[in-house]
Amino acid sequence: MEKKRLEKIQVTTAPTKIDYIEGQDFDKTDMVVTATYNNGKSNEVSNYKVTNGKNLQMGSTEVTISYTEDGITKLTSQSITVEKKRLEKIQVTMAPIKIDYIEGQDFDEAGMEVTATYNNGKSNKIMNYSVTGGMNLQESTNSVTISYVENGITRSTSQNITVEKKRLEKIQVTIPPTKIDYIEGQDFESAGMKIKAIYNDGKTKIVNGDDTGLTVIDGENLTTDIKTVIIRYTENGVTQETTQTITVELKALEISIPDTYKVLKEEENNYIANIEPSTTIENIKHNITTDGNISIYRNNVEVIDKDAKIATGMKIRFFNDRESDEFIISVIGDVNGDGEATIRDILAINKHRLGKTQFKNEFELAGDVNKDNKVDIRDILKINKFRLGKINSL
Repeated sequence: MEKKRLEKIQVTTAPTKIDYIEGQDFDKTDMVVTATYNNGKSNEVSNYKVTNGKNLQMGSTEVTISYTEDGITKLTSQSITVEKKRLEKIQVTMAPIKIDYIEGQDFDEAGMEVTATYNNGKSNKIMNYSVTGGMNLQESTNSVTISYVENGITRSTSQNITVEKKRLEKIQVTIPPTKIDYIEGQDFESAGMKIKAIYNDGKTKIVNGDDTGLTVIDGENLTTDIKTVIIRYTENGVTQETTQTITVELKALEISIPDTYKVLKEEENNYIANIEPSTTIENIKHNITTDGNISIYRNNVEVIDKDAKIATGMKIRFFNDRESDEFIISVIGDVNGDGEATIRDILAINKHRLGKTQFKNEFELAGDVNKDNKVDIRDILKINKFRLGKINSL
C-alpha cells in the first residue's frame, strides 16, 4: 500500500483583508488553506507560512503561502492589492516649551513634537515641517499654523499660544546728564542723559534726555534740600520712574550796582559813590539788584521809611542764608550826612580845606564832587551851582 503523500495546497477561503496600503503587513484572518494528498483526500491546515507578507510595498500583487509535511513542501499564493501610502493628517503630540509670548517675539518650536499619520494607520515623528505666522507675533495672535508636505500632499494643524502686549517694565539711568551740580534756583538740565528702557520681553532701548515722553519731576527752581530728581518715562500709557542724584549748593550772593552808583573806592569797606542828593531808600532799592535781601541802616538801626533820604554814612547790607556783604554809602556833596547838598555842606568842606576839620573815608569821597581826588574850592563852587539850580546834578 502506497504511503500518503502531500500533493498540493490551495487557498480555499480568501482572507477578509486583501486590499493594503504600502507599509502594512499581510493579515491572514479568516483565510483557509487546504492541503490535498495523493489518496484524493484533503484537509484544512494551519501551520502554513506566509512569505513576503511584511511591510508590503507598492507593486506587490500576491503573497506566497508554503506548507511542509513529511519533508514535502508545497506552495500557493493569495492575490492582494497594495495602495500607495498617503499622508492623512498631522498633529502636535507634544507642545513646545514656550507657549506664552510678548508681541514682537518670534515663535520658538523648541520641545515641540509633530506627528504625521498615514492612511495605513501608521504614524511617525516629523521634523521638516514649517511654521506660518510665527514671526513678529502680535497681541491678536492666538495660534500658529504647522504645515507638512509629503509626496505632494500638504496637511496642517495649529498650536495655541498667548501673546501679551509689549510693556515697559522699568527704566534706569545709564549715562547721567552732563550737569549734575547746581546752585539753588537753577533748573535741572537733562542734556547728555541716557535712559535705558527695559521691556517685559527682555529687550531694551536707549532714550535720550530730551526725547518725547521723558519728564523730570521737581526739577525746577532747585533747592538745597533736593538730593535727587525723579525721571519719568511714559510709553503706550505705561509710566516708569527712576532717580538721578544731583547736588544743589546755596546760591552765592550776587549784587548788581548800576554805573550811577559805581563803587569808587575799596579799602576795608566799599563805598557806593555817585549817588545824587535826595535819593530815597525806595529809589536805591529799585536800582540796586541782588539775589539776596537788602536792608539800609543808619547808625546800625534799620531805616524802614521808603521815602527816607539816602545819606552819607548809611550802610547797605546784602545777605542770604549763607553770606552777607555791606557797603557804606557816599552821597555826592553830602559831607554832613543829612542826604542833601546844601550850604551846610559848603561850610563843612571849607573847614576841611582850611584844615580846621578833616574828612575821612565816605565823607571825603562825598566831598570830592568833581572827582579829582581832592576836596577843595572847586567842589564848593560845584555844590553852590547845584544848590542855586544852575546845574541839575552833581
